[in-house]
Amino acid sequence: MSRATLSTIAAAALAAALPANSQDMTNGTGSGVITTEQRDRAISADEALEADVYSMNQTYDENTWLDTNYWNSIDAEWAEIGEVEDLLMSRDGQVIGLVVETGGWLDIGDDEYVIDLQDVRVVDDGMGVINFVTRLSQDEIEQMPEADQETWF
Repeated sequence: MSRATLSTIAAAALAAALPANSQDMTNGTGSGVITTEQRDRAISADEALEADVYSMNQTYDENTWLDTNYWNSIDAEWAEIGEVEDLLMSRDGQVIGLVVETGGWLDIGDDEYVIDLQDVRVVDDGMGVINFVTRLSQDEIEQMPEADQETWF
């Protein structure tokens, strides 16, 4: 599947997962039309792919994590641990994880791991730059099985 196709599918899935509001702009079919609020809160796959991923493991607090849906800036104490290489979707169209490339140097010796969306939050600076933060440390991620197509197919 091409990245363009995946981008379109992922953007639609991300938008569909967001709650609707009373300003529904649908034409009655519900096909391909999202609400204004969904559009304003949606993240396209293009924005997500190659976004930096940070670990907040040093400053992780369970209550803060559970109470915060997204951050507006990158904390100075977070460590950059990789970047998003792909989005993982279930067969029913739900985005369920990020394939994150970590380790290595200049793309030499990098490994890819799937991080469940429950362990990821969006960092949106409000100026068009999307990044992600995870509560997992790089060591915890590297203890997971490496991602390959056999991991999710």
